[in-house]
Amino acid sequence: MEKQLKDVMDAVVAGNIGETQDTVRQVLDKGTTPMDVINKGLVAGLDVVGEQFANGEAFLQKSPKASRYKVRESRFVTLVLC
Repeated sequence: MEKQLKDVMDAVVAGNIGETQDTVRQVLDKGTTPMDVINKGLVAGLDVVGEQFANGEAFLQKSPKASRYKVRESRFVTLVLC
């Protein structure tokens, strides 16, 4: 399961919305809790982007883009559960 959550995180860091959504679906289908997907996958990816930004490795346009993933993926997780 940790490998799958790392895949979610990596997709967020890469800025790949489609891959993020696909990976989130797969992880949820395998029984991972939505909170784990959000906290250990999506938020973890945003933390990496934040660190990259703080270290000058990411530029401003990447950070806001990544923050949109959290909102978008949180909505996606909510839709899947309802």
